[in-house]
Amino acid sequence: MEEGTNISSALINFSKKLEKFSKADEKNRRLNLNRLNKKNGNAALSQKRLKESLLESEEERRTAVLNAYRAFKFPSSKAVEEDENALSKAYEMFKAVLDLNRGAEKETVEFRHIEMYAPFCDKEFYTSGAGAGTGSGNGKFIYLAAWFRFEKKITDYVPVMKCRNSGSSFYLDFEEAETHLFSPEEKEVLSIIEKEFYCS
Repeated sequence: MEEGTNISSALINFSKKLEKFSKADEKNRRLNLNRLNKKNGNAALSQKRLKESLLESEEERRTAVLNAYRAFKFPSSKAVEEDENALSKAYEMFKAVLDLNRGAEKETVEFRHIEMYAPFCDKEFYTSGAGAGTGSGNGKFIYLAAWFRFEKKITDYVPVMKCRNSGSSFYLDFEEAETHLFSPEEKEVLSIIEKEFYCS
């Protein structure tokens, strides 16, 4: 009988240990689940903060673009007005050359490359620094180009600042709008301006 009670008490002891182990395992699962929920909550909070930060950055970017463009839409300086007039005159000259080419016979002389100069080609405001620069990839020329597009309503050609081979000076050119490739930053600038000022 002693053997039977030993087996029986061994089974009872084993059952008690198994129960303790199961309870401990359940407790560990709850602790791990709590830790995971807390971690996910912190991750969600971090993600929320990141999203808010990105939205703030987007809004700051949008405000900066609109403020920069207002200087061209509502010129408050003579220099901006002169740049706008120079760009308009350059476009008139460009179109006149195109008309001359259309009128010329193909066997005769024609213009193939036009390199135009305007005083704003020398301004660092348009040719260097942060911001989009239609063609040159830098400077604030995109704002003058946006004024040209939206205020003058000239959409068949895009004014472009191009750098000479030496890299020390720029010239003005016009590219067909259909084939001109705006950078992602330039597209964003134009989109912000169009939505704010020109969409009804």
